[in-house]
Amino acid sequence: MKFSDLNENDLKVIKGIHNVVAERGADWRYPTGKVDGTRPTGATFDPKYTDALFGGCYNLILGDDTKGACIIGALAVDQGLPTVRSSSAGADASRWSVSKPVHLAMRSAQIAQDKGFVWGEALKAFNDDLRDRIEDYDAALLDFLAN
Repeated sequence: MKFSDLNENDLKVIKGIHNVVAERGADWRYPTGKVDGTRPTGATFDPKYTDALFGGCYNLILGDDTKGACIIGALAVDQGLPTVRSSSAGADASRWSVSKPVHLAMRSAQIAQDKGFVWGEALKAFNDDLRDRIEDYDAALLDFLAN
């Protein structure tokens, strides 16, 4: 597969995940919590998103802005992409309307985050996954993100 084969939602996800990591910071870590719907210590929910985002993604009020706490939840809020209630943020690719390579990369990012890695490492997992599946990913990504 080539970068030019990606669809519009694929491109939104790629640009969006880079944006949310840059905004929140590569050293930001998802707050401790459980994917069974229990609340992490100190978390506050925004009712606007509590029932719309993923079951395991806590939405914290951070300053004046409400952003998804998990990397894929933050991406969904930032990009206005479709969201689902699920135990894994990247679980339902059909709702996101992304290609299989991008879906798998989203899952890689979410898994890295859920294991406790900082968002910079989760983004690295996302990019590494796409690098393995898209032959011209590195060169095309630099041009794409620059525009």
